[in-house]
Amino acid sequence: MACGLPVIVTGLGGEQTVVQEGKGGMSSRSRPRALAEKMVYLLQNSSIGKQWGDFNRRVIQERNNYYLEMEKMEKLYESLAEQHGIAEKVS
Repeated sequence: MACGLPVIVTGLGGEQTVVQEGKGGMSSRSRPRALAEKMVYLLQNSSIGKQWGDFNRRVIQERNNYYLEMEKMEKLYESLAEQHGIAEKVS
């Protein structure tokens, strides 16, 4: 997803909670033939693969933005410091 590619998930590891079916990828049973059919579909429909890949890249950028994640961590540290009487704000 971070590479801007469409994905095919098997659903064995919980990936289906991250991948949006029909928007960023598709799910497949973990049988080789079923997986191969999905791969062939994406190879034959490159415009769909491009759309899904672009969608996936945006999802990753929004959900895993470094600056937003560091802001969350800073707030967490400040909250913990406050709870424990260490009250200087980190800048």
